[in-house]
Amino acid sequence: MRNKVTTEESALIALKRLYSSYGYTSFKMSRFEEYDLYANNKNFLISDNVITFTDTNGKLMALKPDVTLSIVKNTSPEAGLQKLYYSENVYRVAAKTHEYKEIMQVGLESIGKLDAYSCAEVITLAAKSLELLDEDYVIDLSHMSFATQLLSEANLHHSKKAQIMEYIGEKNTHMINSACKENGVSEELTEMLIHLAAIYATPDKAFSELELLNINDETAKALMELRQLMAALSSSGITEHIRFDFSVISDDRYYNGFTFAGYIHGVPRKVLSGGRYDNLMRRFKKDCGAIGFAIYFDALEQLLADKEFNEVDTLILYDGDSNIAELCAKVNEIVAGGKKVSAMRDIPKGLKYKNMIDLGGNKNG
Repeated sequence: MRNKVTTEESALIALKRLYSSYGYTSFKMSRFEEYDLYANNKNFLISDNVITFTDTNGKLMALKPDVTLSIVKNTSPEAGLQKLYYSENVYRVAAKTHEYKEIMQVGLESIGKLDAYSCAEVITLAAKSLELLDEDYVIDLSHMSFATQLLSEANLHHSKKAQIMEYIGEKNTHMINSACKENGVSEELTEMLIHLAAIYATPDKAFSELELLNINDETAKALMELRQLMAALSSSGITEHIRFDFSVISDDRYYNGFTFAGYIHGVPRKVLSGGRYDNLMRRFKKDCGAIGFAIYFDALEQLLADKEFNEVDTLILYDGDSNIAELCAKVNEIVAGGKKVSAMRDIPKGLKYKNMIDLGGNKNG
Protein backbone atom coordinates (compact mmCIF):
# COMPACT_ATOMS: atom_id res chain seq x y z
CA MET A 1 0.00 0.00 0.00
CA ARG A 2 1.58 3.28 -1.10
CA ASN A 3 -0.09 5.70 1.34
CA LYS A 4 1.12 5.24 4.91
CA VAL A 5 -0.88 7.86 6.85
CA THR A 6 -4.34 9.15 6.07
CA THR A 7 -4.98 12.05 8.46
CA GLU A 8 -3.03 14.99 9.86
CA GLU A 9 -3.35 13.46 13.33
CA SER A 10 -1.94 10.09 12.24
CA ALA A 11 0.86 11.85 10.35
CA LEU A 12 1.83 13.87 13.43
CA ILE A 13 1.81 10.80 15.67
CA ALA A 14 3.88 8.76 13.20
CA LEU A 15 6.44 11.54 12.67
CA LYS A 16 6.87 12.21 16.40
CA ARG A 17 7.34 8.49 17.02
CA LEU A 18 9.95 8.35 14.24
CA TYR A 19 11.97 11.28 15.60
CA SER A 20 11.78 10.04 19.19
CA SER A 21 13.09 6.64 18.09
CA TYR A 22 16.28 8.37 16.89
CA GLY A 23 16.78 10.20 20.20
CA TYR A 24 15.24 13.56 19.30
CA THR A 25 13.36 15.38 22.06
CA SER A 26 10.37 17.67 21.74
CA PHE A 27 11.01 21.41 21.70
CA LYS A 28 8.17 23.71 22.75
CA MET A 29 8.14 27.44 22.23
CA SER A 30 6.00 30.51 22.65
CA ARG A 31 3.49 31.52 20.01
CA PHE A 32 5.05 34.99 19.97
CA GLU A 33 8.53 36.39 19.41
CA GLU A 34 9.88 39.92 19.32
CA TYR A 35 9.47 41.27 15.80
CA ASP A 36 13.18 42.17 15.58
CA LEU A 37 14.07 38.46 15.42
CA TYR A 38 12.32 38.23 12.04
CA ALA A 39 13.09 41.75 10.82
CA ASN A 40 16.82 41.04 11.18
CA ASN A 41 16.58 37.73 9.30
CA LYS A 42 13.96 38.38 6.63
CA ASN A 43 15.88 36.57 3.90
CA PHE A 44 15.81 33.38 5.98
CA LEU A 45 12.01 33.35 6.01
CA ILE A 46 9.76 31.81 3.37
CA SER A 47 7.80 35.07 3.33
CA ASP A 48 8.63 38.42 4.90
CA ASN A 49 4.94 39.06 5.59
CA VAL A 50 4.73 38.87 9.38
CA ILE A 51 1.69 39.46 11.61
CA THR A 52 2.66 41.98 14.28
CA PHE A 53 1.06 43.51 17.36
CA THR A 54 2.14 45.72 20.24
CA ASP A 55 2.13 44.08 23.65
CA THR A 56 1.14 45.74 26.93
CA ASN A 57 4.72 46.96 27.46
CA GLY A 58 4.77 48.72 24.10
CA LYS A 59 7.10 46.15 22.52
CA LEU A 60 6.46 45.14 18.91
CA MET A 61 5.76 41.41 18.81
CA ALA A 62 5.03 38.92 16.03
CA LEU A 63 3.09 35.71 15.64
CA LYS A 64 5.89 33.32 14.70
CA PRO A 65 6.17 32.69 10.93
CA ASP A 66 9.08 30.29 11.47
CA VAL A 67 10.31 27.81 14.08
CA THR A 68 14.02 27.44 13.32
CA LEU A 69 14.87 31.03 14.28
CA SER A 70 13.24 30.52 17.68
CA ILE A 71 15.19 27.30 18.25
CA VAL A 72 18.48 28.93 17.22
CA LYS A 73 17.80 31.87 19.52
CA ASN A 74 17.07 29.63 22.50
CA THR A 75 19.76 26.95 22.19
CA SER A 76 23.28 27.07 23.59
CA PRO A 77 26.38 25.54 21.94
CA GLU A 78 27.70 24.72 25.42
CA ALA A 79 24.89 22.17 25.85
CA GLY A 80 26.57 19.79 23.39
CA LEU A 81 24.80 18.20 20.43
CA GLN A 82 21.08 18.90 20.72
CA LYS A 83 18.67 16.79 18.70
CA LEU A 84 15.26 18.46 18.73
CA TYR A 85 11.95 18.00 16.96
CA TYR A 86 8.85 20.17 16.97
CA SER A 87 5.26 20.34 15.82
CA GLU A 88 4.12 23.94 15.94
CA ASN A 89 1.64 26.25 14.28
CA VAL A 90 3.21 29.07 12.31
CA TYR A 91 1.48 32.10 10.86
CA ARG A 92 2.24 33.25 7.35
CA VAL A 93 0.78 33.82 3.90
CA ALA A 94 -0.33 30.50 2.42
CA ALA A 95 1.07 29.69 -1.04
CA LYS A 96 -2.31 28.57 -2.37
CA THR A 97 -4.65 31.31 -1.09
CA HIS A 98 -2.14 34.18 -0.64
CA GLU A 99 -3.89 34.93 2.65
CA TYR A 100 -2.60 34.74 6.21
CA LYS A 101 -3.13 31.29 7.64
CA GLU A 102 -2.30 29.20 10.68
CA ILE A 103 -0.15 26.37 9.30
CA MET A 104 1.05 23.23 11.06
CA GLN A 105 4.80 22.75 10.63
CA VAL A 106 6.72 19.69 11.78
CA GLY A 107 10.46 19.32 11.67
CA LEU A 108 13.69 18.69 13.47
CA GLU A 109 17.06 20.30 14.10
CA SER A 110 20.45 18.86 15.02
CA ILE A 111 22.55 21.62 16.60
CA GLY A 112 26.09 21.44 17.98
CA LYS A 113 29.29 19.77 16.84
CA LEU A 114 28.14 18.06 13.65
CA ASP A 115 29.90 15.28 11.80
CA ALA A 116 29.19 13.11 8.76
CA TYR A 117 26.83 10.90 10.73
CA SER A 118 24.81 13.88 12.02
CA CYS A 119 24.10 15.02 8.46
CA ALA A 120 23.36 11.50 7.23
CA GLU A 121 20.94 10.96 10.11
CA VAL A 122 18.97 14.13 9.39
CA ILE A 123 18.70 13.36 5.67
CA THR A 124 17.72 9.77 6.52
CA LEU A 125 14.94 11.11 8.74
CA ALA A 126 13.83 13.49 5.99
CA ALA A 127 13.50 10.49 3.66
CA LYS A 128 11.72 8.37 6.27
CA SER A 129 9.34 11.27 6.96
CA LEU A 130 8.38 11.46 3.30
CA GLU A 131 8.03 7.68 3.13
CA LEU A 132 5.53 7.80 6.02
CA LEU A 133 3.42 10.15 3.90
CA ASP A 134 3.81 8.30 0.60
CA GLU A 135 6.21 5.63 -0.65
CA ASP A 136 6.45 7.48 -3.98
CA TYR A 137 8.78 10.30 -2.93
CA VAL A 138 11.89 12.11 -4.16
CA ILE A 139 14.55 14.14 -2.35
CA ASP A 140 16.37 16.70 -4.48
CA LEU A 141 19.81 17.15 -2.89
CA SER A 142 22.43 19.82 -3.39
CA HIS A 143 25.61 21.17 -1.81
CA MET A 144 26.02 24.93 -1.51
CA SER A 145 29.79 24.89 -2.01
CA PHE A 146 29.62 24.34 -5.77
CA ALA A 147 27.57 27.48 -6.45
CA THR A 148 29.33 29.63 -3.84
CA GLN A 149 32.83 28.60 -4.93
CA LEU A 150 32.15 29.06 -8.63
CA LEU A 151 30.70 32.50 -7.94
CA SER A 152 33.58 33.44 -5.64
CA GLU A 153 35.89 32.96 -8.64
CA ALA A 154 33.91 35.68 -10.42
CA ASN A 155 34.76 38.33 -7.78
CA LEU A 156 31.30 39.88 -7.91
CA HIS A 157 29.53 42.12 -5.40
CA HIS A 158 27.19 40.17 -3.10
CA SER A 159 24.08 41.59 -4.78
CA LYS A 160 25.29 40.41 -8.20
CA LYS A 161 26.16 36.96 -6.85
CA ALA A 162 22.76 36.75 -5.17
CA GLN A 163 21.06 37.53 -8.49
CA ILE A 164 22.93 34.76 -10.28
CA MET A 165 22.18 32.40 -7.37
CA GLU A 166 18.51 33.19 -7.88
CA TYR A 167 18.79 32.31 -11.58
CA ILE A 168 20.53 29.03 -10.67
CA GLY A 169 17.62 28.30 -8.32
CA GLU A 170 15.23 28.85 -11.23
CA LYS A 171 17.39 26.80 -13.64
CA ASN A 172 17.23 29.87 -15.85
CA THR A 173 20.29 29.25 -18.01
CA HIS A 174 19.48 32.15 -20.34
CA MET A 175 19.56 34.68 -17.50
CA ILE A 176 22.67 33.09 -15.97
CA ASN A 177 24.42 33.60 -19.30
CA SER A 178 23.11 37.16 -19.63
CA ALA A 179 24.06 38.18 -16.07
CA CYS A 180 27.53 36.67 -16.41
CA LYS A 181 28.17 38.54 -19.66
CA GLU A 182 26.89 41.78 -18.14
CA ASN A 183 29.27 41.41 -15.19
CA GLY A 184 32.35 40.32 -17.11
CA VAL A 185 32.41 36.71 -15.93
CA SER A 186 34.69 34.55 -18.07
CA GLU A 187 33.14 32.29 -20.68
CA GLU A 188 34.61 29.20 -18.99
CA LEU A 189 33.13 30.10 -15.60
CA THR A 190 29.80 31.00 -17.19
CA GLU A 191 29.61 27.57 -18.83
CA MET A 192 30.35 25.94 -15.47
CA LEU A 193 27.52 27.85 -13.77
CA ILE A 194 25.11 26.90 -16.56
CA HIS A 195 26.25 23.28 -16.31
CA LEU A 196 25.71 23.30 -12.52
CA ALA A 197 22.18 24.69 -12.85
CA ALA A 198 21.28 22.05 -15.44
CA ILE A 199 22.28 19.02 -13.33
CA TYR A 200 19.37 16.78 -12.40
CA ALA A 201 20.42 13.16 -12.14
CA THR A 202 20.82 10.13 -9.96
CA PRO A 203 23.90 10.35 -7.69
CA ASP A 204 25.93 7.91 -9.81
CA LYS A 205 25.36 9.90 -12.99
CA ALA A 206 25.79 13.28 -11.30
CA PHE A 207 29.20 12.54 -9.77
CA SER A 208 30.91 12.42 -13.17
CA GLU A 209 29.42 15.82 -14.01
CA LEU A 210 30.48 17.29 -10.67
CA GLU A 211 34.08 16.21 -11.29
CA LEU A 212 34.11 18.73 -14.15
CA LEU A 213 33.10 21.47 -11.68
CA ASN A 214 35.68 20.58 -9.03
CA ILE A 215 37.74 23.78 -9.04
CA ASN A 216 39.35 24.04 -5.58
CA ASP A 217 39.73 22.51 -2.12
CA GLU A 218 36.21 23.53 -1.07
CA THR A 219 34.49 21.86 -4.02
CA ALA A 220 36.73 18.81 -3.53
CA LYS A 221 35.56 18.69 0.09
CA ALA A 222 31.92 19.04 -1.02
CA LEU A 223 32.37 16.21 -3.51
CA MET A 224 33.86 14.02 -0.78
CA GLU A 225 30.97 14.86 1.58
CA LEU A 226 28.41 13.93 -1.09
CA ARG A 227 30.14 10.61 -1.77
CA GLN A 228 30.37 9.91 1.96
CA LEU A 229 26.69 10.71 2.39
CA MET A 230 25.61 8.42 -0.45
CA ALA A 231 27.71 5.60 1.00
CA ALA A 232 26.06 6.11 4.40
CA LEU A 233 22.57 6.06 2.87
CA SER A 234 23.17 3.12 0.53
CA SER A 235 22.19 0.42 3.04
CA SER A 236 18.79 1.96 3.72
CA GLY A 237 17.35 2.00 0.20
CA ILE A 238 17.08 5.79 0.35
CA THR A 239 19.54 6.53 -2.47
CA GLU A 240 17.09 5.32 -5.13
CA HIS A 241 14.83 8.21 -4.09
CA ILE A 242 17.58 10.85 -4.28
CA ARG A 243 18.33 13.10 -7.22
CA PHE A 244 21.17 15.61 -7.33
CA ASP A 245 19.72 19.00 -8.21
CA PHE A 246 21.98 22.01 -7.74
CA SER A 247 19.15 24.45 -8.24
CA VAL A 248 18.19 23.57 -4.64
CA ILE A 249 20.13 26.43 -3.06
CA SER A 250 19.46 29.02 -0.39
CA ASP A 251 20.89 32.34 0.79
CA ASP A 252 24.57 31.73 1.56
CA ARG A 253 24.43 34.24 4.40
CA TYR A 254 22.51 31.54 6.27
CA TYR A 255 23.15 28.20 4.57
CA ASN A 256 26.24 26.14 3.80
CA GLY A 257 26.79 22.49 2.95
CA PHE A 258 23.85 20.23 2.12
CA THR A 259 20.48 21.66 1.07
CA PHE A 260 17.52 19.52 0.07
CA ALA A 261 13.83 19.52 -0.83
CA GLY A 262 11.27 16.72 -0.63
CA TYR A 263 8.36 15.88 -2.92
CA ILE A 264 5.65 13.21 -2.80
CA HIS A 265 3.22 11.81 -5.34
CA GLY A 266 0.07 13.87 -5.77
CA VAL A 267 1.41 17.18 -4.43
CA PRO A 268 2.61 19.69 -7.07
CA ARG A 269 5.08 21.54 -4.81
CA LYS A 270 7.70 20.66 -2.25
CA VAL A 271 6.41 19.43 1.08
CA LEU A 272 9.79 19.35 2.85
CA SER A 273 12.71 21.73 2.87
CA GLY A 274 16.00 21.51 4.73
CA GLY A 275 19.68 22.16 4.88
CA ARG A 276 22.74 22.96 6.91
CA TYR A 277 22.79 26.46 8.35
CA ASP A 278 26.03 27.00 10.29
CA ASN A 279 26.12 30.52 8.84
CA LEU A 280 22.83 31.36 10.57
CA MET A 281 24.29 30.16 13.88
CA ARG A 282 27.23 32.54 13.40
CA ARG A 283 24.83 35.44 12.88
CA PHE A 284 23.60 34.66 16.40
CA LYS A 285 27.24 34.51 17.59
CA LYS A 286 26.99 30.77 18.22
CA ASP A 287 30.04 28.82 17.12
CA CYS A 288 28.52 25.48 16.17
CA GLY A 289 26.90 23.62 13.31
CA ALA A 290 23.21 23.08 12.58
CA ILE A 291 21.17 21.05 10.11
CA GLY A 292 17.46 20.37 9.95
CA PHE A 293 14.30 20.30 7.90
CA ALA A 294 10.64 21.27 8.04
CA ILE A 295 7.52 19.61 6.65
CA TYR A 296 4.80 22.01 5.49
CA PHE A 297 1.38 20.64 6.28
CA ASP A 298 -0.41 23.27 4.20
CA ALA A 299 1.10 21.54 1.15
CA LEU A 300 -0.31 18.22 2.41
CA GLU A 301 -3.72 19.58 3.37
CA GLN A 302 -5.72 18.45 0.34
CA LEU A 303 -3.86 15.16 0.01
CA LEU A 304 -4.59 14.17 3.62
CA ALA A 305 -8.17 15.44 3.39
CA ASP A 306 -8.76 13.27 0.31
CA LYS A 307 -7.24 10.23 2.00
CA GLU A 308 -9.20 10.74 5.21
CA PHE A 309 -12.54 10.79 3.46
CA ASN A 310 -11.96 8.46 0.56
CA GLU A 311 -10.27 5.36 1.95
CA VAL A 312 -11.72 2.62 4.16
CA ASP A 313 -11.07 -1.10 4.31
CA THR A 314 -14.73 -2.11 4.57
CA LEU A 315 -17.98 -0.40 3.68
CA ILE A 316 -21.08 -1.74 5.44
CA LEU A 317 -24.42 -0.86 3.87
CA TYR A 318 -27.60 -0.97 5.93
CA ASP A 319 -31.18 0.29 5.79
CA GLY A 320 -34.21 0.72 8.02
CA ASP A 321 -34.83 -3.02 8.18
CA SER A 322 -31.29 -3.93 9.22
CA ASN A 323 -30.57 -5.52 12.59
CA ILE A 324 -28.83 -2.70 14.49
CA ALA A 325 -27.28 -5.10 17.02
CA GLU A 326 -25.77 -7.12 14.18
CA LEU A 327 -24.55 -3.91 12.51
CA CYS A 328 -22.87 -2.65 15.72
CA ALA A 329 -21.25 -6.03 16.32
CA LYS A 330 -19.85 -6.16 12.79
CA VAL A 331 -18.48 -2.60 12.98
CA ASN A 332 -16.81 -3.30 16.35
CA GLU A 333 -15.34 -6.56 15.06
CA ILE A 334 -13.70 -4.82 12.09
CA VAL A 335 -12.38 -1.91 14.19
CA ALA A 336 -10.98 -4.36 16.78
CA GLY A 337 -9.04 -5.99 13.95
CA GLY A 338 -7.26 -2.70 13.25
CA LYS A 339 -9.16 -1.90 10.04
CA LYS A 340 -11.10 1.15 8.92
CA VAL A 341 -14.84 0.72 8.46
CA SER A 342 -17.69 2.98 7.44
CA ALA A 343 -21.35 2.07 8.01
CA MET A 344 -23.59 3.99 5.60
CA ARG A 345 -27.10 3.79 4.17
CA ASP A 346 -25.76 4.61 0.68
CA ILE A 347 -22.36 4.56 -0.98
CA PRO A 348 -20.89 8.08 -0.66
CA LYS A 349 -19.63 9.64 -3.86
CA GLY A 350 -15.89 9.11 -4.26
CA LEU A 351 -15.51 6.69 -1.35
CA LYS A 352 -12.89 3.99 -1.94
CA TYR A 353 -13.22 0.66 -0.17
CA LYS A 354 -11.69 -2.81 -0.42
CA ASN A 355 -14.67 -4.83 0.78
CA MET A 356 -18.41 -4.25 1.03
CA ILE A 357 -20.88 -5.95 3.35
CA ASP A 358 -24.59 -5.44 2.68
CA LEU A 359 -26.72 -5.86 5.81
CA GLY A 360 -29.85 -4.43 4.23
CA GLY A 361 -31.82 -4.57 1.06
CA ASN A 362 -29.48 -2.19 -0.79
CA LYS A 363 -28.79 -2.82 -4.45
CA ASN A 364 -25.78 -0.45 -4.61
CA GLY A 365 -22.35 -1.59 -5.80
